[in-house]
Amino acid sequence: MHFSCIITISKLFLFHLTRNLPLAIAVSMPIVTIIYILTNVAYYTVLDINAILSSDAVAVTFAERVFGVFSWFIPIAVAFSCFGGLNASILASSRLFFVGSREGHLPDLLSMIHIGRFTPVPALLFNCSMSLIYLIVEDVFQLINYFSFSYWFFVGLSIAGQLYLRWKEPDRHRPLKLSLFFPIFFCICSVFLVVVPLYSDTINSLIGIGIALSGIPVYFMGVYLPVSKRPPFVSKILGAVTRATQLLCYCVLTEMDTSEETLETKSQ
Repeated sequence: MHFSCIITISKLFLFHLTRNLPLAIAVSMPIVTIIYILTNVAYYTVLDINAILSSDAVAVTFAERVFGVFSWFIPIAVAFSCFGGLNASILASSRLFFVGSREGHLPDLLSMIHIGRFTPVPALLFNCSMSLIYLIVEDVFQLINYFSFSYWFFVGLSIAGQLYLRWKEPDRHRPLKLSLFFPIFFCICSVFLVVVPLYSDTINSLIGIGIALSGIPVYFMGVYLPVSKRPPFVSKILGAVTRATQLLCYCVLTEMDTSEETLETKSQ
């Protein structure tokens, strides 16, 4: 998840993209992989199978046997780790809504930013609202199934779109251009992560599909249709919400970067 967050915000916050992004991935992924492997080796060295299977939190059980009175440190470390992961997720997902709106895939109000702090406040509030709606689900494992199925389905479609563009537009400007092996391998893994839950937990997977498809009428009515062809009540609602958001959040619409438009024109 953290690596996908790096990719999401790299264009907005990362300087010298072609150098720093591959360097960040090449340095961080081996370090994280080694830490995870060594952690699991430590668990299986100290705890037997029965202790692992009966434990509600393996890390806490491991700490109680190894650190003794200092075992309280592990829950605090896990809490800090979760906080850092959630912070990165909020930062990245809100920017996804912001950029999607700026590119014309979502209502315009999500592309507004605070005039003083330059943060996408409406996108952050929308992300918060959607999170609260998902929390209505009482069973956390059902929620994980809803999210993971939809997440890997659309991530797989995104990577498949990359393969399509590499085939249809081979001369298109790309700041980073990797071997086709990586997106093809990633697509195969995504298919596996989508097909297995669909087979093993069909009902929850279909509910996840239904949640994703529920956005189609909203997109069609609020984004795809021109303003002149929208039902009057839709235009009134969008206008009222946009004005209220501007007043409450002290934000305005953004303008596209002219340098990006020039670069895109040259590449075509």
